[in-house]
Amino acid sequence: MLASDRNWVFALFALGHCKLYTGSIEETIPLVERAIRLSPRDPGLGAWYWLVGFVHLLQSRTEDAIIWLEKARNVAPGLPYPHVWLA
Repeated sequence: MLASDRNWVFALFALGHCKLYTGSIEETIPLVERAIRLSPRDPGLGAWYWLVGFVHLLQSRTEDAIIWLEKARNVAPGLPYPHVWLA
């Protein structure tokens, strides 16, 4: 899908998820950050912030993870994942 629209934000986020689950973790954050830059008011922004925070946690970058997880919690307080990982 990105071949037809390189700025499709959901496809960028989904591709980031795929990269995470297939072991290419270092490729996840740039894809999701690109989606955030393209659509900074997107309704899915909380999940996007959460994914970046989660990847930082997996890479043992705790301070960076906390920043992103707090952003996710603040943007989407009903989303359970940021609360879980912050705890």
